[in-house]
Amino acid sequence: MSIPDFIRDNLNPQFLGDGEGDAFQCFVADALRPEFPRLHLFPTGGKDGGIDLSQTDDLSRVVGETKKIGANDVSTAANKDWNEVAERLRKHLISPDGPTKGQSQYRPWYRQDLPVTEYLFCISGRLANENQRDSLRDKI
Repeated sequence: MSIPDFIRDNLNPQFLGDGEGDAFQCFVADALRPEFPRLHLFPTGGKDGGIDLSQTDDLSRVVGETKKIGANDVSTAANKDWNEVAERLRKHLISPDGPTKGQSQYRPWYRQDLPVTEYLFCISGRLANENQRDSLRDKI
């Protein structure tokens, strides 16, 4: 069985919203809803602090980043996307006192009462093998 690519031609136009990235974020939320029933989505554009979706429980928080990948080489594209996210997190989460000035969208990462306990990095493409998956997971 072949899984169709997550591209505009394979999507129902009514689900596109603000584009393929928005549609992919909604798709991820729908797929994760059984495990995370109170998952909240944030707008796909703008400053989000590396948090496209989240679920906050009494004592912890699960956050996720979604990346709609439109490349033939999914592994290279996924690693590139992760490197960009990781660089922003390194840059804005460097101080133990809080995010860099003017970057308040990163403040949720500093919450001690509701710590981020799980991080999801969701990509729209399929990695070719377990080694690529392990490699990306190890980077994250």
